[in-house]
Amino acid sequence: MNYQVVRSDRKTICLKITPDGEVVVRAPRRCSEAYIRGFVEDHLAWILRNQKIVQSRNAGRDQFCLSQGDHISLCGSDYVIRIVPGLSAAVLRDQIILPSVDRSRTRKAVLSLAKKHGMPFLHARLGFWASRMGISYQDVKISTARNRWGSCSRDGVIRISVFLLFAPARAIDYVLIHELAHRRQFDHSSAFWRIVSAAMPDWKEQRAVLKRFQSEPLVQFLAEKDA
Repeated sequence: MNYQVVRSDRKTICLKITPDGEVVVRAPRRCSEAYIRGFVEDHLAWILRNQKIVQSRNAGRDQFCLSQGDHISLCGSDYVIRIVPGLSAAVLRDQIILPSVDRSRTRKAVLSLAKKHGMPFLHARLGFWASRMGISYQDVKISTARNRWGSCSRDGVIRISVFLLFAPARAIDYVLIHELAHRRQFDHSSAFWRIVSAAMPDWKEQRAVLKRFQSEPLVQFLAEKDA
């Protein structure tokens, strides 16, 4: 059984199956190799079961592509996909125009549109929540992070994954509130979650929405890496 070990200051050991079916062990820095190996062997049945689930999901993902008439959300609004050969990719009223059904070209076009339209959207939503929470931030940037919806640096620069822009509007707001809360509490202590709860009492529901959203075919398709 091949697996990757990621050591940190954590106190417990845990297993994770990546979207590609790889096994990652997160362990304390002082955890011995023998203990980690034994932990993996003890959880072999769980690993194989979940790898099979991921492999089955990926088999369907490899066939997914946006098609004529599909509906997707972008920056909190719903759009219908229109394939119009010869035209440039564009967002027109309630439609997203795509020039091709080629998977790679479609993915690049949609992500490019998301980055273009995402910046004014993020500035507007962050401005709204920053004002409401009485919290300031330095700047916002769009990242291509695949395993992290957002982050906030100590100097107040907030980074939001481009893939989050396709999530439901309130789930996007949850991530923005989460990162703004780090401007006051740079950890995940109870004090931090009180700040989040004050702005969004149903944050746990939105976090669950994001967990489900992360496994949707659209997200997996957009997050693919071209060979």
